[in-house]
Amino acid sequence: MDGLSGLEKVFKKEFPKAKVQRCQVHVTRNVLAKVPRKLNRAVTNDLKSLFLTSSKEKALKFFSGFKDRWENEIPLDVCLTFFKFSEEEWISLRTTNIIEYTETLRKWTH
Repeated sequence: MDGLSGLEKVFKKEFPKAKVQRCQVHVTRNVLAKVPRKLNRAVTNDLKSLFLTSSKEKALKFFSGFKDRWENEIPLDVCLTFFKFSEEEWISLRTTNIIEYTETLRKWTH
């Protein structure tokens, strides 16, 4: 989901057993739009560590540190739902738009 609260609310009502995965690209953009520019690099690096880690265990460790550091700024719990699925599905679950994901992944890995 892109983070539209109304859409998410209706979706949860209509599909109460479904799992919600917030688009990490949209979360990153929303977060960076709200933090002071001088913190952008630090927040971006922390998000990279969290979103691009290789296992749920590592992600939870990064999430704990990130949450302690940025808890008041960012709703991240719904960004890690993809770990409940097989690793082959992660790439398609991380974002609602493959072009956004590809562009962001390219930027993050270079």
